[in-house]
Amino acid sequence: MSKRLIRIGAVDVPARLNELSGQDLHVVLRSGHTHLGQLLTYSPYTLTIRDSRGHRHVIPVAEMEEVIYDKKSSY
Repeated sequence: MSKRLIRIGAVDVPARLNELSGQDLHVVLRSGHTHLGQLLTYSPYTLTIRDSRGHRHVIPVAEMEEVIYDKKSSY
């Protein structure tokens, strides 16, 4: 089974929240740092994710570069 990386620019995240719910997300910051976790909440100013250790990360939207997640391919 193959996967495909889906990259969403920070400005497009609000319009695509439904597809991000329940996904393991890689949130890439403008500084180059990356956070991995599942989406908990989103507001116009912050994105909150929970990582694999159960820690919550509140990420300012202004610092986000893009969000990346894996999607299973249909072939």
